[in-house]
Amino acid sequence: MSTSKRKQRKRMNREEWEISQARKRKQKAERSRIERHHRRPRCRGGSNEDINISHVTNGEHDAYHYLFGVDHPREVAKQLSDRWLDPDYYLIAIRRSGRKKPNRFRVLHKWEDDKGNVVIIGQKSRKGESIISV
Repeated sequence: MSTSKRKQRKRMNREEWEISQARKRKQKAERSRIERHHRRPRCRGGSNEDINISHVTNGEHDAYHYLFGVDHPREVAKQLSDRWLDPDYYLIAIRRSGRKKPNRFRVLHKWEDDKGNVVIIGQKSRKGESIISV
């Protein structure tokens, strides 16, 4: 192999190395970008209020949703206990006292039928689905 071909090959390898390093820097910057995480997902009635928002890196956010999706805290605690924690320990999720549970059901009509059953027609606030309960 001639000297000029060796230099050209070395130069190509250097360019490829620089490109790969730039790609790695970009990926690292992307993973460390700060995102907003809804502690109670909006699909389960969560709001955009500050108390419901955690600021986490993109990598942390992706990892959380990869592992848990939008599971309920009790389900997350169970998964952590069953898969990740020391078998001598068990993690549980307990609702904080003094916090109001969001009202997800709006009563539209309520009455008592001939047999004494209470009939309720309501609407779920988020999706607008009508519900009849006897």
